[in-house]
Amino acid sequence: MKVKITEEKGIEWHEPDNSLANQVVIPGTSEIDYEAIERAETALNNLSASFEDWMQEECENLIKARDILHQEGPNAETLERLFHVSHDIKGQSATLGYPLAAGPANSLCKLLYEIPRPERGPVDLIDHHVDAICAVVREKIQDINHQTSIEISRRLTIVTDDFLRQENDIYSRKMEIQSESNDAQE
Repeated sequence: MKVKITEEKGIEWHEPDNSLANQVVIPGTSEIDYEAIERAETALNNLSASFEDWMQEECENLIKARDILHQEGPNAETLERLFHVSHDIKGQSATLGYPLAAGPANSLCKLLYEIPRPERGPVDLIDHHVDAICAVVREKIQDINHQTSIEISRRLTIVTDDFLRQENDIYSRKMEIQSESNDAQE
């Protein structure tokens, strides 16, 4: 199996080669192993009974990470903890039957990953993301056309993008002022 590894902002991304074509071909031939596909489908169906429990567990992990954020305040460590849990949810939600949890999880990941100053993490906005993700799971919303969930996800994305734009503008301006001050002192 091939794995592509990239690193950005101290986070390491692993992207495995998930092509099924290599895994369902009978070795030494170009024939598809339909029995392997059947076994995989049976195994997936047997596992699907556990999917709801797994998503519940992911939401519990997200709530625990949020509780720590509330106790310790926003900082690099608390936001990173939230990022990892929300990233897991983003990646697993469709497979586990909750595709609409991916939208707010993706928006939360973006917020946590791109915020220029972790200490300015917007706790209320983070709370809204966590609540949206957990509501999808709690209410067992599995229909990808559920308009309320779609609209909440859309609005969270808009607010997140707006917040990040403002924070980046503030941070950029602060760096310019700091640079000008340093130049004036020299």
